[in-house]
Amino acid sequence: MPFTLSHPAVVLPLLRRPFIPAALVAGAMTPDLPYFLSLLGLSTTSAQDWYGPLLPNATQTHSPWGLLINLPFALLLVVVFRMLREPITALLPAGFGLPQPERCPGHALWLLVSALIGVASHLVWDALTVSPLLQNGSTAVGLVAISWYLWHRRSRLRTEDGSILRLGTAARWSVVTALVAIPVLGIAVQARDDYTAFATVSEVDYSHTITVDRGNGVTETSYPTTTVPAPWYTVVEGMATGAAKRAGASFVVVLLLYAIGRHIIRRTRR
Repeated sequence: MPFTLSHPAVVLPLLRRPFIPAALVAGAMTPDLPYFLSLLGLSTTSAQDWYGPLLPNATQTHSPWGLLINLPFALLLVVVFRMLREPITALLPAGFGLPQPERCPGHALWLLVSALIGVASHLVWDALTVSPLLQNGSTAVGLVAISWYLWHRRSRLRTEDGSILRLGTAARWSVVTALVAIPVLGIAVQARDDYTAFATVSEVDYSHTITVDRGNGVTETSYPTTTVPAPWYTVVEGMATGAAKRAGASFVVVLLLYAIGRHIIRRTRR
């Protein structure tokens, strides 16, 4: 599948009123949420898991029912993003910040519509990119498009909002260091395991048939297999995928912990 962070590229032309940008982007990434939750141990592994109905797996989020299954999670991501706005702005240098969410008539309806469009764009993109070449190629195109969009709209990050208390230099660099170091650590922790998992592949020799007579007219047919080194691009893709998932999950966890801590401190000081 295309990389999760590339998916918002499809909704870039719609990031304007009356659509809700946060809902479009959240919807475009939501179907891949189970992949990242599984890295945190939040996945359904047994039918007896009490949280099973609350956490659909990736097969369900990418199914024809994906529009309905993903909708509540997309809306939850919008809530999380708005909770993060103030802490992220406090982390940025003075004069910079995330823009305020804009309100428009029928906001609730457009919130739902935007989230559904984002989810649909993800499902359609995945359905149209079956081959690895299309997946990797469209991922690269998506990342370039998003980078271009953000660069040309970087002026929107300038703000004169003086109501947000900025972090001091020491606190800012402490948080930034954690946001960089912990994802890097997350990549390094299982890099060797990733290499071991993708370094070899099983090759089946269909030219030689092994037939075993089980008696009573029953036979079992199999083919010999050998373990061979995997192509370099398979190893690179497998390791990069694992690294990206762990880095992304680690980054989000650190960011959420920082945001929750900041909100708690602000409330206790009131």
